Amino acid sequence: MRKIITVVVFLITVIGYTQDKEFNKEYDGYKYIETEEDGKELYYKIAKEGYVWYKIILPEEKEFDGYEGKVKTQVTLQKIDCESETIGEKALVLYDKSNKVLYEEQLNFFQIEMKMPTPNSYSEFYMNFYCEKTYLVEHYKKGD
Repeated sequence: MRKIITVVVFLITVIGYTQDKEFNKEYDGYKYIETEEDGKELYYKIAKEGYVWYKIILPEEKEFDGYEGKVKTQVTLQKIDCESETIGEKALVLYDKSNKVLYEEQLNFFQIEMKMPTPNSYSEFYMNFYCEKTYLVEHYKKGD
């Protein structure tokens, strides 16, 4: 009987941890977008109008050329202009698995290079995600 209870508790725990996350639900201050086929989890947090923090959590730690330590999480602050369909990176922060900052870079407003995103890139995804979300929210408020 004790073994059966242990197995049931174990299965409940495993099932609870493997449940899919809900789109747009907040986890650790960021809202969940999706999990890609390779296991990367994508999140976002609106900083202010036109600025969005995007977080990518890698399924496993990874070494990147030019950076010390193994990266588990990448966070970028993107400046997005929906009207001109351009995007620029304002900040980049890399974390290890214990959330220790491995690298941090912040640009001032005049250093941000706004450009058209590369097709099929994270930049394109980030811009489209924000602009479509903003469009839907604005039109929902107006009752369109």
